[in-house]
Amino acid sequence: QKILNNFSDLYTDTNQKQKIDLNSIIQETIILTKSVNKGIFIKYEDSNISKIHSNPTWVLQILFNLILNSSQALKMTSKPKIEIELEENKSFIHLYIKDNGPGVSENNQKKLFKNFYTTKKEGTGLGLAISQNLARRMGGDLILVESNPNQGTIFKFTLARLSQC
Repeated sequence: QKILNNFSDLYTDTNQKQKIDLNSIIQETIILTKSVNKGIFIKYEDSNISKIHSNPTWVLQILFNLILNSSQALKMTSKPKIEIELEENKSFIHLYIKDNGPGVSENNQKKLFKNFYTTKKEGTGLGLAISQNLARRMGGDLILVESNPNQGTIFKFTLARLSQC
């Protein structure tokens, strides 16, 4: 827990909380992950979601990790695809990151957000744990919505409209 908190503390500058354009952050993250998502169709259409007040570094870090994980899971998939969809209400914006990869086994689903748990040969097991921690510190959350063998995985990243970070 101490190591997780130390990693998370790298991003604790509350002065970074600012009005951000979510569409720009998503587009930037797609570009930043270009080396690992090469050959993967990424579907995202700019939304009409207004700017939100949050920490852009944290939002980018969470999206980066989710797209990176999906891209790595899709390496052996024919016609690999990642879709990013947004929904909103008065209090929250929900980002859904969907892929058509191999899915996550039911046993592994229970451990995904635990510190140091990984299914990757070279993973640290900290990406999802840190991402969930950051999302919660902003007044939102990060959860696994569903995962089906050979049909893909859906994560939901919820952002509070007025971040608490």
